[in-house]
Amino acid sequence: MNRLWSRFWGGKDTILIYAKKYKDNWQKFLDDTLSSKFSETGDSEWFLIPTYELVKFFLVVGEYDLAVATTESMLKCLEDETNHLSLTPLYWQLQELSIEQVPSHILLWSYKWPDRVARLRTAHQIAKLLENDFSFRPLFLQHLSQLQYEIDITDYLSILLLINGQIYSSEELTLAIISINIIE
Repeated sequence: MNRLWSRFWGGKDTILIYAKKYKDNWQKFLDDTLSSKFSETGDSEWFLIPTYELVKFFLVVGEYDLAVATTESMLKCLEDETNHLSLTPLYWQLQELSIEQVPSHILLWSYKWPDRVARLRTAHQIAKLLENDFSFRPLFLQHLSQLQYEIDITDYLSILLLINGQIYSSEELTLAIISINIIE
């Protein structure tokens, strides 16, 4: 059973089957599957425990606090391993978003995806939101104001060409991109 957690242990979501089966005895299951055993040569066996699988295991057995603690540990490790990198806001948000805000933010950043078809579809989706969702319009301007490069600003402004009519005044757009002298 020691090899259960290795990447060859049986496929996607197999751990969920074991979690359901050993839900009442989950601690013993972990002790048995995570303990190190010695092979006939006396070497300790090495095995990998995918942390995300452990989180799923904890969720299925109802140990939500352990799932949260494990996830927080994963995030802390990621932060510690990347804090020396100069990551742009594209990769890291400094302020927490509400669950309702996440799709809009992802959509705006997805427009930078290098695939042309994906960019075109994303542009059309952004245009639809700009036309139909008035709460999305300030987010678009805010996003525009955070762009650093003229080419990115131009790309995002081109989305406005997909919209029938004018939703922003020239002044609103100028104020959103005032830090770059592209307008002058």
